[in-house]
Amino acid sequence: MKDANALQRYHGERMIELTNSHGRQAVVWQEMFDNDALQPSPDTVVHVWKGGWKEELQRITAKGFRALVST
Repeated sequence: MKDANALQRYHGERMIELTNSHGRQAVVWQEMFDNDALQPSPDTVVHVWKGGWKEELQRITAKGFRALVST
């Protein structure tokens, strides 16, 4: 892998693929979305937990992801 983002993308894709293959939904932290490490998938839920959650929620849902807010 050439950098940490590539590693995060690989891990995220594999985790989501594995989770979905068992009929489950993946929940990922917002950093995966922020670092462009997340491929669009209607089954993925992005966990928003940091400050500035309103703006983050708007960006996430505009891309078609569902979100869980626990800030």
